[in-house]
Amino acid sequence: NDLVLGGQNITAFANESISLAVSNIRIGGRNLLRNSSKFKDTAFWSAWAPSGTYGVSVISLSDYGGVLRDMLVFNSTGGNGTLLHTGNPLLSSLKEGDSAVLSFLTKWSLPADASVHIRNSSDNTVGYGRFVLVKATDDSWYWYEAQITITGSCNGARIQIYPVADSIAFDELQLEIGNKKTPWTPAPEDPASGVKTSKIEIGSDFI
Repeated sequence: NDLVLGGQNITAFANESISLAVSNIRIGGRNLLRNSSKFKDTAFWSAWAPSGTYGVSVISLSDYGGVLRDMLVFNSTGGNGTLLHTGNPLLSSLKEGDSAVLSFLTKWSLPADASVHIRNSSDNTVGYGRFVLVKATDDSWYWYEAQITITGSCNGARIQIYPVADSIAFDELQLEIGNKKTPWTPAPEDPASGVKTSKIEIGSDFI
């Protein structure tokens, strides 16, 4: 039987609230970032800092579960800087009004004010979000997410993550349309494993 309290049908109200909450969840699931995990090189990724030398590299680290990960590392001798994702035409599929989620795993924590900017070919900011710490382990592994609203054309877009401190390592970076993070998957344009060259793919059991 329905529960009525103060003249209001509580059962119907609860069902309506649940339906509204579910209808507000939007899931994309398709990763728009290229070369986002299992790093063999630094393609699509670069760095900037206000002084000193800076760049990105790949390093193998044993994670919280003892699994060896090839991770993307931000390097800077000139203080905090910016991690950049550029040259990726998939970002142009983001449209004005879209919601998006950027998520990743790091070794060592981001500065508390870390945020993401999406800037287009005209150098206009067309997306922005502040990172929220979702989970952390005692041995300095961190999971972050940022909710982003797209406010303009993303033609020629680049991703800017700032500030990033020296030696922070990234893995399982994912940008997806929607407001609900899903488990990391590679962009369909990336090989699931192995090293991709201009002519062949080399995996564990094929050439």
